Amino acid sequence: MNTDIYTSKSTDDQTPLHISSRLGKQDIVQLLLTNGADPDATTNSGYTPLHLAAREGHKDIAAALLDQGANLSVTTKSGLTPLHVAAHYDNQKVALLLLNQGASPHSSAKGITPLHLAAQEGSVDIVTLLLARGSPINAVLCPSQGGLATSLWLIH
Repeated sequence: MNTDIYTSKSTDDQTPLHISSRLGKQDIVQLLLTNGADPDATTNSGYTPLHLAAREGHKDIAAALLDQGANLSVTTKSGLTPLHVAAHYDNQKVALLLLNQGASPHSSAKGITPLHLAAQEGSVDIVTLLLARGSPINAVLCPSQGGLATSLWLIH
């Protein structure tokens, strides 16, 4: 079978696996993974198929990607892990899956935690989940602000 179709990229470096993961096409995702598609391929912005599945709330696709070895801790160019993305888009089922698979609720390279993003979006369920999993409640975005001040700023 010609594998070029499984690894080809668009102008922004999206592979067929990125597109299928974003659109929720479980059968196509499985076909691509079975035929050697890279679950950790990145776009120009550093997004993997797992980031896109997390953004769109496709838990079954996220699980399939993880079963094929997708990296839980890979970050986009802006420092976001798949857990950050799930928290930002209020996708609790994907966030729970990622946490159960070992995703860290702690800071990204840019100092923003999934908790910051969930608080910013007003996602009480994800805030509760992240706190239960040890997310640092006093994490700060700026050294001159305390953690609570940062959270209050984000909520407004």
